[in-house]
Amino acid sequence: MPEPLATVAVEPQATVAGVPEPEATVAVDDAVESTGCPTGDPKKGFTHARATFYSTGLGACGKVNNDADFVVALNSAQFGGGYPGPQCGKHIKITYKGKSATATIVDECPGCSYAGLDLSPGLFRHFASQDESVIYVDWKFTG
Repeated sequence: MPEPLATVAVEPQATVAGVPEPEATVAVDDAVESTGCPTGDPKKGFTHARATFYSTGLGACGKVNNDADFVVALNSAQFGGGYPGPQCGKHIKITYKGKSATATIVDECPGCSYAGLDLSPGLFRHFASQDESVIYVDWKFTG
């Protein structure tokens, strides 16, 4: 059975003889890809999750880390409440363009969307130049 289609209203940019442009129909997968929305679930992992980098130091888990450590700040929705957060110290495997690395959750990222990660600068450089500032990774909990 084919995937359902999503209808996206498009504001007319220009008219030809007074006739506005029609609505555009976009496949759901195309809409997800174009907006950068992650997909997945906590048991299986996430694909196309937004990843940025941040300056490390004292994190929300109560430990001090440095920029060379392979550590991450997890989005608030998944990080959980309390101190330390329930995800503190858990490991995740991150994959980007054929490269993988294991990182430890040590901080919370309030500005990250669901499934989003803030990587330490060293971990980010493992995958890409910091000039990119944002990459879209696949990741999953490993323990």
